[in-house]
Amino acid sequence: MGCTVAQPLQRLAGRISEATMIALNAQVELDGLSFADVAARFLAGGAPAAAGRPGLIDRLFAPDLWRLSAQHLALVFGSLLLALLAQVDKPPRLPQVQLIERSAEGETPRLLFELYVPANLFYFDGHFTGAPLLPGVVQVEWALHFARQHLALPARFRAMHALKFQQPVLPDRPVRLALEYDALKASLQFRYLSDAGQHASGRILFHPNAAAVPGSGADTPLPATSAC
Repeated sequence: MGCTVAQPLQRLAGRISEATMIALNAQVELDGLSFADVAARFLAGGAPAAAGRPGLIDRLFAPDLWRLSAQHLALVFGSLLLALLAQVDKPPRLPQVQLIERSAEGETPRLLFELYVPANLFYFDGHFTGAPLLPGVVQVEWALHFARQHLALPARFRAMHALKFQQPVLPDRPVRLALEYDALKASLQFRYLSDAGQHASGRILFHPNAAAVPGSGADTPLPATSAC
């Protein structure tokens, strides 16, 4: 701070009340004056009045109200449009799905889903270039995901048994997902099927004493062996 600014401010120390200080600050914040000009004006005998300063209503309905409002709305709608476009361009991570059969006989409820795996699925990118295949780990995750939407599965994964991948799941091909849950053994069996035969199968085991959480996003098991 230069000498011409510091000297007027230093001379105000201990000479003004809190109310006066608020009025002086208002001249700086609202009127756009510098601290040095406000201090010098006060020392010269000028009162820290707010004469001629527009009030709240005047500022709300100033001549540039509609221009500023239009700019604000344009920013809001522009941001919303960009967010929607980002969602449209975002590759899906789940297939199109329809529950076509449900049976709840005894202790082993059965579910049958019709899945349509789109070619722009996120997991096809790089797996593999020119010959996309649905990764095996995704097939296991989908089985658990759709099972949790309809069944009260225990929250904690324990193990995975009899995991097999017989033939690949390809883009733009319908495939059925069959699920059977044995509550007594806390075991979920899944199979991927189509007119071409069975694509994959396995059993996901849970800790039976863990609380059942239907529809939860509990831990997703990873196969012990790599699979295409």
